[in-house]
Formats: sequence, structure tokens, C-alpha cells
Amino acid sequence: MSPARRLLLGGALLLLGTVAAACQATGGGGEATIAPVRIPFGCGERASYELRELDGTRVAGALFEVRCESDRLLLEQSFRGPGPTGDGGAGPRDRSLAVVESGTLHPVASSREATRDGETTTWSAVYTADLTSVGFRQEESGDAEERELRLRRGAYDNESALWLWRALELAEGYDGQYVSVSAVGQSQITVRLTVAREERVEVPGGDFETWRIHVRSGRATRVAWIAVDAPHQLVQWDNGSEIFRLVEYEAGSPP
Repeated sequence: MSPARRLLLGGALLLLGTVAAACQATGGGGEATIAPVRIPFGCGERASYELRELDGTRVAGALFEVRCESDRLLLEQSFRGPGPTGDGGAGPRDRSLAVVESGTLHPVASSREATRDGETTTWSAVYTADLTSVGFRQEESGDAEERELRLRRGAYDNESALWLWRALELAEGYDGQYVSVSAVGQSQITVRLTVAREERVEVPGGDFETWRIHVRSGRATRVAWIAVDAPHQLVQWDNGSEIFRLVEYEAGSPP
């Protein structure tokens, strides 16, 4: 089975909802220098996005949600592309869930499920309590593959990335890195974040003063715009294939 191929076959769901395009290549690099200093999102937070291709064609809608469970946060992303008639009812779907520690965002487990033309592929990751290793599992068409990976220090799950960045003390000149772990790629790689500048961005959900962040991994560079003011929403995200634009935001309550 080829996880990258399965996502690419998704068409509209090409690498949706993750920093996978920037993080799935294999390779080395240093360990983490980042540290979440705040958790600006709360229980029940909801943010909806429109996704468009670089030429402006709308390809999907997305919903990001935060749920609380004891001392853990459940970070969910769900995407639905248009169906055969353009209504989105029977189109491709992509859903991911990251379970993280509420105070540190350290990973506990993650899962992802992608459906295209009636076929579903699932990926999952389960981390040891000391974050020294992770177990991966992929299932497709009744077949399953499992693998264990020894982790470098400072690892965070790829599916939590769009929340992790919001928890950093961003400022002009910020430069940090961390180890991103992908269940889809069954890999880990160093991701470097640098704040290029402060930039005003207009999206359907309003006008925001944002930090323009360059997200680098290997040869790939992507761009994220995080609101300067609390709760530091992800305002816009260019993953190289689609652009996420914030449509509506509902704040949550503290964990």
C-alpha cells in the first residue's frame, strides 16, 4: 500500500488539513527548539474554512474542532469535497483526530481516515508515554500494515500542527524547529518555522493582523498566517496545493 498515492488519488483532498506536504519526506535534522507557552484554544472551539486551489477554484469545506477529555485535548479536522453533482454530499472525505496532552500538546495518539470513490484508508499512530517510540498502523481494502519507529526528542504529531503553531510565542524574527511525526508517511522529519513579517490578511471571516510564518521541511516551504491577537486563530494556510481561508470562528472555553 502507498499512503502518499492514496492521498494523491483523492484529487480535491490532496494533502488536506495537514502539513503533510511539508513534512512527509524522509530525512534527518535537529531536535526541537520550540516550546508551547500558552494554549489559546479551548473546549468547544470551532473554526470553518473554505479551501481553494491556487487558481481560486473551490475544492472543499473544512471544520476544525477542539474537544476536551480529562487532561487531554482532541483536535479534529474534517473535510468534504464536492460530490458528482457539486453538492458535496457524496464527494471525497478526509478526517483526522489528534489526541494530545492539554498542557504541553505532547502527542498521545492520532488517526486519519480518507474516503474516495467508496474506498476508505485509515492510518493511526499510538505513542509511548515517554515519547521514545510510536506504533503506526495502516488499513486499506482489508489489509493492514504495522510499523514501530524510534522517536527523536521533541516530537509532535503532524495532525496537531495547525494548533501547535498557535501555542508558540511568535514575534518578528522568530525561528524554531521541531520533529513532526506523520502516521500517513510513517516517518519523522524536522520542521522549521520562521516568522517573516507581520501582515494584514482579509478572509471571508474578517480582517486580521497576522504573523506570516514560513514552514520549511526538506526542500518544501509552505506559508501560514496566524492571528497576532488572542486566540491566535489560523487565518490562512497555503499548503502548496490548496489555500485555507477562515470563514467562521467560535471560541471555546478553557480546558
